[in-house]
Amino acid sequence: MAALDLKKTPELPLVASIFLPTAPHPKTTDDLDFNSELVSCIHAGKHDTVKPLLDELSQARRTAITSLDPSRTLVSVDAMDSDARKYLSLLRGFRGLAIAPGSTGGGAGEMDANGLPVASAPPAPADSLTPAVVAEGGAAEEKSEGAGAAAAADEPEGNLHIPKGGGAVPSLKALSKNKAAGAAEDDGPGGVSNAAAIEAREDSRSLRRMVPFTWRDLGDTQGDSFRFGDTMLEEASVLLALTQVLLQKATAEPLNDQSMLNVFGWLRKAAGVSEACLDCVRAAGAPADEMPDDLKNGLVDTLVGVTMVQAQHLSVRRAQMHIKSNAAITHTLIARICHDTAERYRAMDKKVMKLAKAGAGTVDPKTGKRKPVAENGVAKYFLAHIRYKQLYFMGMAYAMLGIGRVQQDDDEGVAYGIRNLMTATDMFDKAGIAAKAFVDAARTFVFIDNVTIMTALDDCKSVTKQIMEKANKVNQTVFFKPIPEQPDALPDRMSNIKAEPFPDYPIDPMWTNEMYACFNPQNGRKIQCGKVAEDMECCNQQ
Repeated sequence: MAALDLKKTPELPLVASIFLPTAPHPKTTDDLDFNSELVSCIHAGKHDTVKPLLDELSQARRTAITSLDPSRTLVSVDAMDSDARKYLSLLRGFRGLAIAPGSTGGGAGEMDANGLPVASAPPAPADSLTPAVVAEGGAAEEKSEGAGAAAAADEPEGNLHIPKGGGAVPSLKALSKNKAAGAAEDDGPGGVSNAAAIEAREDSRSLRRMVPFTWRDLGDTQGDSFRFGDTMLEEASVLLALTQVLLQKATAEPLNDQSMLNVFGWLRKAAGVSEACLDCVRAAGAPADEMPDDLKNGLVDTLVGVTMVQAQHLSVRRAQMHIKSNAAITHTLIARICHDTAERYRAMDKKVMKLAKAGAGTVDPKTGKRKPVAENGVAKYFLAHIRYKQLYFMGMAYAMLGIGRVQQDDDEGVAYGIRNLMTATDMFDKAGIAAKAFVDAARTFVFIDNVTIMTALDDCKSVTKQIMEKANKVNQTVFFKPIPEQPDALPDRMSNIKAEPFPDYPIDPMWTNEMYACFNPQNGRKIQCGKVAEDMECCNQQ
């Protein structure tokens, strides 16, 4: 009789399909015309030459921003990816350096009086690396061209070469570190180090800092915009916008057996895109005060974790759906996945704390005075969600373990099953308190379906208590086994989820040496980076 009752225990409700809304505000930006912005940076007589490239950049940007508009729900993921990649490939050309008009691309062979590469452009390598860049720092040490290429892959960051796959000219911060650590033998004539001279030359010919871009800052509690002047941060902003729209698409998709596979793929893709965004920010090496909050302070790193753990939600849900039809899926297996999910949330807690502690007060653009440090509502929002979900999945793990133990239908199984279910109930109670804190934290930013959240928790508690009551009745009439003081140890974590890497985007072939010879970045106007004043028109909704 006991066997019949306990082996027919009900299953827990499916993991709630509601995901964390990716941001309180959409990632939007001002429209921009590259011809107008760069008119002062183009050599006389070169405007017609470079105009097709700048027209293509302007149009590609508009197309990409339109595709990444969260309100355009019918745009396919493939179209978003294609449009963003087209613009990113064009934009990547700005990572190169300007060359002298009329230069035919003599590579790094021409040296100035200090033994430094002149402003000529090396020929484009076979793997489409960035043209018009300073060759390896080793050229000053009279390395042969072949030896320099062979050593490039092993040289530390800070040497002026383009990494395999098309990386950026190294950041000035990296060069400064090299300069500070350099030995006396690296000095050129007059005591000026080669590294310092290369740094000055790279900065004066860099094409990265000629155009102002304004984007809504997702890390800003008020949702205000931020203006910056670095094309690599523009690349990162596009990648962040793509991450956000993929997550929002996953959030909005109704879940069924087939759609879960699509959503799972979108989440893995979003994780790869956010990792590419993080890599781009790190490679840019921009000063912190010239970057929006959403590209620093751990927000992008947090999004990497958010996308992966939300994909894990689907692994749990799908396993629950097939537990009765697939003998390989057991309650212990699901407990392992839930354990992994909870630990992923726990690991994200420290990352989000960086957001909460970031910033020493912002400067008021109207008065120029520093404002007092305010509570970071975005960090509070993420942190509350993470803590609620961590407790929820710990409850799920213990409940699954408890159901499996009860279904053993023996004295030890029933006793430990009851203790595991008691622990699960306690976790669900704590998750309920944390969920209310999350709803309160999110209330001022974005709509949260608190009814769905609280109902899911209540349903889990109800089923858990129902199974526990049945197990208690059997134990009190059949087994008479004392209930252990401690639950079972959770089984080892299990996960095979990996981010889908975002393929590198090569420089568009429109960037020829003739294009690099059109620019004179030293004529560009100084870009005032920082938060856009509240009374200024900021972001045009595309």
